Parts: sequence; structure tokens; C-alpha cells
Amino acid sequence: MITLETNKPFQAAFYTIGPGSPLVDAGSIMPPWTDGFAGIAPDIGALEKGGAPFVVGVPGKPVTKK
Repeated sequence: MITLETNKPFQAAFYTIGPGSPLVDAGSIMPPWTDGFAGIAPDIGALEKGGAPFVVGVPGKPVTKK
């Protein structure tokens, strides 16, 4: 089982896979959903390691705290 402990160092602040994680290239190839992965197989998780960071909000509108 893969947990936060086995996925160290998990970069939780950015929801990305850390260097040396067993999640890298451990996913299944399932076209068309996994098209565009880097490496020999997709990474396990929502984001591919080394890909563009996940951004929320409206493009061009800065996020401000209240």
C-alpha cells in the first residue's frame, strides 16, 4: 500500500510526487485517459511528476486572502 509514509518526500503543499517516490511510473496505461505521460508509464496520482502545477481560479485574477 502506498501512503504518505511510503511516498516520502511527498510535497504536500503542491500535491505533487516527491523525488524517489514509488508512485513515479507505477500507473497503468489506459488510453485516452493517460495520454501525455512522461516516462515509461503514467505516475499514480492526479498530477504527472514534472508537469505543470495545478492552478485554481480564473486566469488573470489574483487570489487574495480576506
